[in-house]
Amino acid sequence: MVEDPLSGNRIELLLDRSCTCSLLEHIAYEVDNVDVVFGRLRGEGFTVDREPFDVPGTTVRTSFLRTPEGLKIELIHYGVKHEKGKA
Repeated sequence: MVEDPLSGNRIELLLDRSCTCSLLEHIAYEVDNVDVVFGRLRGEGFTVDREPFDVPGTTVRTSFLRTPEGLKIELIHYGVKHEKGKA
């Protein structure tokens, strides 16, 4: 179970333990401030895969952490809100 610390929303992912592979690479959460959420999660025991960084040539800021259970998560902020259905 992964819980969004800001909203309390949860998502549960179950893996078939009899399978020797995992197709899930990571889960991304869109957040308003990558650095703030990153700091909060790090303080709650998440481990750092990649510190917050700006994606060159875009308005995107992102980072990667792992939950205490080892699930990789991405925090991402697109900089400019995009409307649904539009690129």
